[in-house]
Amino acid sequence: MSVMTEDSLSGASYRHGGGWWDGPRRSGGYRVQQPDHWIFTETGLARGDALGRHSWPPLAGYECDGVPLDVFDAGHGALLSVWADGDGTPDGYALLAAARLGPDWQELPARARHAAGEGIHTAAMGLFTRNGTVFSAGTTDWAQVLDDGRDRQLERVTRNVLDGLLRR
Repeated sequence: MSVMTEDSLSGASYRHGGGWWDGPRRSGGYRVQQPDHWIFTETGLARGDALGRHSWPPLAGYECDGVPLDVFDAGHGALLSVWADGDGTPDGYALLAAARLGPDWQELPARARHAAGEGIHTAAMGLFTRNGTVFSAGTTDWAQVLDDGRDRQLERVTRNVLDGLLRR
């Protein structure tokens, strides 16, 4: 009997992300990985730009879901781990953007190949298709940032996601 992980349902998991509950959080925003994807249409974002960098609250929420990464470099991008599919990341998962969670985050969970705090922890924004299309933002604070009404790029991404999923 195989065990279904949350990764296989949403594309991402808390064990690859982390949490910060007390005090102000720090985040550099979500670094765009695929600026030509339809989700980023009319945002003006380029590869490596940071979506939600100056949002309040920080777009990388108090709890974040991530994906297993082997590399995360703000200038050169992120690379899904070679063992991502073995850890539950769906085939065809497209990593659209990721926010690195630094070592000062209050919880960076242990996982199969890393002890707590080790490896790369992120909030991951991605998309995959299996019996339907799944978009995952990897953050609890997307709605709060939208409600604040000051992040036009996030509003555009949200509109693109809603419009794009309605067409599928």
